[in-house]
Amino acid sequence: IAFEQGEKLYEQWSKDEIIDEIIAIQQECGIEPDFERSDLERISEFVLRESFLQKSSWHHVNRRPAWFYVIDCDKAVNVTSRVCIDLRNKSAVLERNRHRPMLMDVSLTVWECRNNREYAYTKPKKAVVYDGYVYFANGSRLPVRDGVCTCVRSCGSIIREKRDLFEIIIRNMRRKYCIAV
Repeated sequence: IAFEQGEKLYEQWSKDEIIDEIIAIQQECGIEPDFERSDLERISEFVLRESFLQKSSWHHVNRRPAWFYVIDCDKAVNVTSRVCIDLRNKSAVLERNRHRPMLMDVSLTVWECRNNREYAYTKPKKAVVYDGYVYFANGSRLPVRDGVCTCVRSCGSIIREKRDLFEIIIRNMRRKYCIAV
């Protein structure tokens, strides 16, 4: 049912599909875009997903609960050439910092089973983002593009408490995953 309604898993949304949907939504609303398709194609797939996809519902996939996503119509309608430039700049910054560990606030989707029903909620955490993965203080890691773990914002300047957490996570990354950072 979800696929028939245009819903897909986070990873299944390709760059071309997101761009096609944005253009289709603008045409349906009678909006004449002030940008070219090539402006959207210069934005990374990750930034397109994070900027234009919204959770719509969850379903079981292979006996596991998973979030399904659709295009956020409000954001798609408001795309302008200025928005394309801002998103392209965001893509460039993320690509430059991809190989530099950064302490960030992340939003982690947690699933719980209560009274034979599954519930999902988001839990904010601090973690180190490095090369497509989010590393936590307990030594675990998750891929950023999973749709389960979303980067919210950088922690900014690292004060003492944050520096200690950062060093713990970096130490775990080196020890557990043999990453030289």
